[in-house]
Amino acid sequence: MVKGDENRGPDIGGGHRRPAIGDPAAGYRDTTDATFRRPRCLHLNPMSPRLFIAPLLLCLAGCGLHGQDLGPIETSSDRVAPGAAESVQVRVGMNAGELKVAGGGATLLDSTFRYTQDLGRPTVRYEVKDRIGRLTVDSPKSSLSIGHRVNDWGLQFGDKTPLELDVHLGAGESTLDLKHLPIRRVDVHMGAGELTLKLGSYNRDVDVNVTGGVGEANIYLPRGQGVIARASGGLGSIEAKDLDRRDGYYYNAAHAPGQPAIKLNVRGGVGEIRMIVED
Repeated sequence: MVKGDENRGPDIGGGHRRPAIGDPAAGYRDTTDATFRRPRCLHLNPMSPRLFIAPLLLCLAGCGLHGQDLGPIETSSDRVAPGAAESVQVRVGMNAGELKVAGGGATLLDSTFRYTQDLGRPTVRYEVKDRIGRLTVDSPKSSLSIGHRVNDWGLQFGDKTPLELDVHLGAGESTLDLKHLPIRRVDVHMGAGELTLKLGSYNRDVDVNVTGGVGEANIYLPRGQGVIARASGGLGSIEAKDLDRRDGYYYNAAHAPGQPAIKLNVRGGVGEIRMIVED
């Protein structure tokens, strides 16, 4: 990680990009067999930028539904062990639906999926090379259309193996509760919908990057570990609760030079960004 100098401010979103993962030709193996509720509708405030989301979601909901047989709702689950990996790079790609990421897994990953038959089951691939694991969870189809379809994913990770998360979201609602996970880096690419991201105390530097699409991002930050954040909005608003703003950056009370910190970089699109410090 390259440290910033006093002229350009601290470096909170840099670093090199890791190589792409998830290539089916690279020798990944599929693992494969719980119930989630249907994605909730957005409750819109007439004065909120979330009104920009509604036309897009309605368009997605209306594509290809007239007289179409979507098939029954199916469920499946996957369990992935870390093997010889000392750390794991995780890529999650969800086109549309409801995603929940949390701790509590008995091994590297315990996952459950609930989906309309015509969408198909998500694919789970994992390999280990040079003691680095590469785990990919992907939507099986490229279409963003969700309509009356069901597509709910629950991903529970274990607390033993260090993780780097790269999450790509389409349309829908996502909750990423990372408070009790051994996180090293987080990248979230929002599509259209709502994101709830919960970060914990990690006792080391952790880079977190959130790139906004169309929607709302609620980011919960720890009170007990230092936080330095940079947030820039497109068309929308930025709200920072219990954070001090100095020289274009936001700091919590626990931040101290030279001490481990969460380095958060948020770039909004259309919508609201909220950064909230909690115990």
